[in-house]
Amino acid sequence: ALPFAVSLYGSTMTHVSLSTNGFAGFFTSDAGTISANANNAVTVPSATVPNGYLAPFWDDLVLTGAGLRRQLTGAAGAQVLTYEWSASIFNVAGATVVVQLQIREGGPIEYHYCSAVGDAARTGGSGATIAAENETGTVGRAAGINAQIVTPGSSALRWIIP
Repeated sequence: ALPFAVSLYGSTMTHVSLSTNGFAGFFTSDAGTISANANNAVTVPSATVPNGYLAPFWDDLVLTGAGLRRQLTGAAGAQVLTYEWSASIFNVAGATVVVQLQIREGGPIEYHYCSAVGDAARTGGSGATIAAENETGTVGRAAGINAQIVTPGSSALRWIIP
């Protein structure tokens, strides 16, 4: 269960499930199940599962070091829920990333690209989907699909999702 409701393209989401592959699935009840799909989306939106997601760095990832962490900060009404992935990119020697999804209560959603080591193209997103999509896969937006669009250590994306 989420500590506060999250609006995702007009739906009120109350539950989240995290994929080790750099995305979070959101659900209107505790009956939702996250997709284990390591293959990132090639189009957004798409009715193909997963749907109802926020993807700061959806790629075939292998958790390392701190793995997957969660932190809730702030007082009620102004809380920030942060999920952080520390991972290597599967089959890309020496390529590691630390990426965050920050959800602000009643406010924008941010993707933060904290650090990376190794292959600059891959750690910059050349094999990843960076996107958001509604629960039915009919509305969504991609900042990048298999495109090097971020610079870890100096990039962040702010999403205003209706």
